[in-house]
Amino acid sequence: SEYGAIAFSWPALPSRCCGASFWDNAGETMTDRNKEAESGQAGIHFIDTTEELDQVLGLPAALLFKHSTRCGPSRRALAEVERYSCEDGALHVFGIDVLQQRGLSRQAAERLGIKHESPQAILLRRGTAAWDVSHHRVTAERLRTTVEEVFSDGPQRRTDG
Repeated sequence: SEYGAIAFSWPALPSRCCGASFWDNAGETMTDRNKEAESGQAGIHFIDTTEELDQVLGLPAALLFKHSTRCGPSRRALAEVERYSCEDGALHVFGIDVLQQRGLSRQAAERLGIKHESPQAILLRRGTAAWDVSHHRVTAERLRTTVEEVFSDGPQRRTDG
């Protein structure tokens, strides 16, 4: 990645090539989804623990996506995040299922100093929220252009309205 080497103690990060969406099969567990990610079938690695959140926040750069499996706008936003990750993703993309990991989702918002929303994409730079966007404003194109802007302009914080 052009934004720094990233190594994890947990299983290998997913490839940038996507197959079916994580959410095509509603009955899957988070473990099933991450197994799919590890096999290169999706571009988002869902996290489940505070330790994993700590690791993500310790990266030089990452994209964190908060997703609700029961929300139509969130499914649309997930497709956009997957598209970004698969087509142009210069960053590793991590997700939090806000229904199964409600506490972790709120902890992420608190630690990052942002309002909790879902769906929500948060661009992380050195453990801080450099930018966030929610609902219909989560698009692959917006993610692509914002990553370029944030990493060329420095560490300032912005929020798209």
